[in-house]
Amino acid sequence: MNKIFGPDTAFANFMNALANIIWIGLLWLVCSLPVITAGAASAAAYYATVRVLRKKRGYATGEFFQAFKANFKLSLPLQLILVLIFCWLFFDIVYLYGYGTDFARALSYILYMFTVIALSVSLYLYPCLQRYDERNFEIFKLAVYFTFRHLLTTIGQLVLFFAALLGVYLMPWSILIIPGLWWYAESFLLERVLSRYGEGDEEEEDSESGERQEEKSRIPGRTGKLRDHIRSTAYLAEEESAEGVIDAKEEASDESEDESEETRLADRLIRKGSGSNMEIYKK
Repeated sequence: MNKIFGPDTAFANFMNALANIIWIGLLWLVCSLPVITAGAASAAAYYATVRVLRKKRGYATGEFFQAFKANFKLSLPLQLILVLIFCWLFFDIVYLYGYGTDFARALSYILYMFTVIALSVSLYLYPCLQRYDERNFEIFKLAVYFTFRHLLTTIGQLVLFFAALLGVYLMPWSILIIPGLWWYAESFLLERVLSRYGEGDEEEEDSESGERQEEKSRIPGRTGKLRDHIRSTAYLAEEESAEGVIDAKEEASDESEDESEETRLADRLIRKGSGSNMEIYKK
């Protein structure tokens, strides 16, 4: 029995991961109820999911509320903007739907398209807020960039989102399980994109006590300035190309030196040959 239900077995690890998934989803759901705090809750859920479930570090409750507290003030302006945008789109669609004309129907289709775009941007927004140390406007531009730059990932996120809504609609009791599963699936899609633009800061752990040694002034999991990461990457690429040019020049110079040595050796042989011929001629 210990081989099946022991603390270090695959079954125990699976049940622990499932419990963390459900718990993170519940924390996100409860902390999102005031609506205005949904942004901080989303950033916290993404961070806790990646750190606890993907990297196997820390505890779900502690990691969630640590990130929630760190991102609360930063997320408020973004959340207010999103709430206003979605409210404006919703009331405009309802208003146009009441007309029933072809022109109003065409306008409503355009608004549906803008709603999907706004939803796509919002799915990137708070993970970007958690990952990158940028101003809110830069975070918003970055989310828009990711939305159109990584279309397959964007489509995958939309499919997951509407599948989660459909699951909750068909099985209302699943609202206790689906949010955590949705965040876990989201982390695989988002990490494929965000990891290309800089890894999250890894917090050091004390080897004996296992306690995190974090800087108090830094938000957990932040990569830092994205533009600095891109500049450093470009600088490294320039260094590598410069080293390649230097190596090519050195190889060319070595080849030219070898050629010059061969030329000098041939001249000597020619001179010797001509000298010996002159001696034979004199004799």
